Amino acid sequence: MAETILQKLADHALERVEIARRAVPEAQLRREAEEITGEICRTGKAGDVLPFEAALSGDDIAFICECK
Repeated sequence: MAETILQKLADHALERVEIARRAVPEAQLRREAEEITGEICRTGKAGDVLPFEAALSGDDIAFICECK
């Protein structure tokens, strides 16, 4: 079976993720993410709720879109 362009892209993405995972230990990544999240919540710059969480929990219809 011939490999499709989508399969090639997916395989390349998996390779990039594996390289990134080896570059930074998971514990360090988790610690840094928790520090950033805590800082946003403490400073109130983004309010007490993170913007993504607010988008998911609102009463209105909302779109979460990605453009590349």
